[in-house]
Amino acid sequence: MTEASIARARTAGADPLDYRHWPYPDASLDAVTFLFADHEIRHTDGRQALFAEALRTLRPGGRLLVLEYLRDLSNLLLYGPGAFHFFNRRTWFAAWPGFVLVEDRRLTPFPCLFLLKKPC
Repeated sequence: MTEASIARARTAGADPLDYRHWPYPDASLDAVTFLFADHEIRHTDGRQALFAEALRTLRPGGRLLVLEYLRDLSNLLLYGPGAFHFFNRRTWFAAWPGFVLVEDRRLTPFPCLFLLKKPC
């Protein structure tokens, strides 16, 4: 993660959670939410590690809620060139192996809600 906002957060004294190794046992969570932040993990292997930890820690049938902006026309009109910081739908779907997509919809013309489920 190379964004300036991430560098500022690191100097603020926060004790960050390692997104690749969560301190929770296997199958111990009913739900996980990622709200407008996981696009900051810029490398494919990092995003896949994040979602693999969600899959590991969710119980069978557990849900993962992802809210994100997409790199698409509506967000390009809203954010201008800043929309290129977001990922397209195909990139998100590739980050979720092992999950079942339950819902995929727009909340407004801009953010998308993806509801995923760990198979039983």
